[in-house]
Amino acid sequence: MGIALKSYYRGTHVFVTLTFSSPHDPMNREYAAEVARAEELLNGEFGVAVHLKMPMNYSGSSAPGSIARS
Repeated sequence: MGIALKSYYRGTHVFVTLTFSSPHDPMNREYAAEVARAEELLNGEFGVAVHLKMPMNYSGSSAPGSIARS
């Protein structure tokens, strides 16, 4: 098991960003998530399955990756 795989284990809290396609696409946001499963694949790489818990709320005027403050 590689060092990278050891960093991910069931229950680890992570932030996930989906593939960016357009600045106006509502799917282009960061999600709070939890690792559901991590395993080494046959080709030596590893896979991590996550459970998306909730989208992070950013204001439309904020820079990507910054949290809107009220």
